[in-house]
Amino acid sequence: MGGVTVQPGTLSEETKAQLLRLEDEMWAANRRGDAEAFRRLVAEDGIAVAAFGVFAKDAIVAQAAENLNPVRQSKLEDVRVLAGGTGCGIVTYRAEIDAEHAGRPVHLSVYATTVWRRQHGDGWMAVLHQQTPIQGGR
Repeated sequence: MGGVTVQPGTLSEETKAQLLRLEDEMWAANRRGDAEAFRRLVAEDGIAVAAFGVFAKDAIVAQAAENLNPVRQSKLEDVRVLAGGTGCGIVTYRAEIDAEHAGRPVHLSVYATTVWRRQHGDGWMAVLHQQTPIQGGR
């Protein structure tokens, strides 16, 4: 990579617990349709990547407010928290999601990753959330 050096970082157990709480907070906000939580937790340059597109912060917040496909239950499994370098934490896991789509119940199984960046004065902010559907589900 042409002279680029990535410094491995470490995260304290306290920071790992904080990132897990933030991840849980985002999923709880998703269940509630809480757009203000997403406005507070997603960085201005944050994006979400899913099977149905790539979304900037404004679209993430708007989708949460509309809550057209409400998440009824979400369970995170095989959770890992990693350092992504100085001021960067990565939370990755498998999520089992029960939601509604067009008024009908659906179940989704996804591998998900959120990249969190420590921002001066704002604490940890999500800069990337990515989901990959798992074929065959559960």
